[in-house]
Amino acid sequence: MPPGLARAINDYGYWALLISLLLTFVASPFLGPEVRLYNAFVVTSMVLALLVASNTWLRLVACTCVGLPFLVASIAHSSDAGGIWYAAFLVLGTCFFSLVVGILLKNIFTGTRGTTNDLLAAASVYLCLAVIWAMLFGLVGMFEPNQAPIRIGVASTLDFDDLIYFSIVTLTTLGYGDLAPITPVAKSLAAVEALVGQIYLTVLVARLVGMNIEHSQPAKD
Repeated sequence: MPPGLARAINDYGYWALLISLLLTFVASPFLGPEVRLYNAFVVTSMVLALLVASNTWLRLVACTCVGLPFLVASIAHSSDAGGIWYAAFLVLGTCFFSLVVGILLKNIFTGTRGTTNDLLAAASVYLCLAVIWAMLFGLVGMFEPNQAPIRIGVASTLDFDDLIYFSIVTLTTLGYGDLAPITPVAKSLAAVEALVGQIYLTVLVARLVGMNIEHSQPAKD
C-alpha cells in the first residue's frame, strides 16, 4: 500500500468507517423500500472496512476475495430484493463483516496502548456486530418463508431497514417490544446477540482500561 494512502487511512479511515456505519442505522428508517440508499451506506462501510482492515497483504487478499463478491451482490440485489442476489448479499455480508470484526478485534486486543483509532475501531466493531446479526435474521427469513422470524406489528414482510433496527435494539438490550422474534432460530439468534453485545462491552472496557493503566505506569530500570 502506498505510504500516502496508508497515512490517510490511519488518520481518517477509522473516523470514516464509524460515520458510515452510523449512517447505515440513522438513515435507513427515513428511506422507503423503493429508495435503497441505505444500501450505499452498507457498500461504503464495506469499502472503508476493507481499507482499514487490510494493513497486511494477507488481510488485503482475504478481505478482497470476500469483499468484491459482496460489493457485486450489494449492487445487484437492489433490483432483486427477495431473490438469489439478496441471499448472496446476506451471506457474503455476514462473512465479510465477520472477517473485519476479527481483524479489528485482533488489532485492539494486541495493542500496547489505547489510541484514538483503537476507540474508533471498537465502536465500529460494535456496529458491525449489529450489521452481521441483521443479515443473519434476513437469512432466517429466507429459509423460513412460511413464517416471518420477527413480528413487526401486523406486517408479515421484512425490509433490511427493519432488520437493522431490530438488530441494534437487540444488541443494546433496549427491547421496545414493537419487534419480537417468534421462531426458535430467531429467538436463539436474538438471545446470542444480546449476550454478545453485553460481553463485548464488558471485555472491551476492561481491556482499554488495562492498556491505559499499563501505559501510564513508569518504566522500570
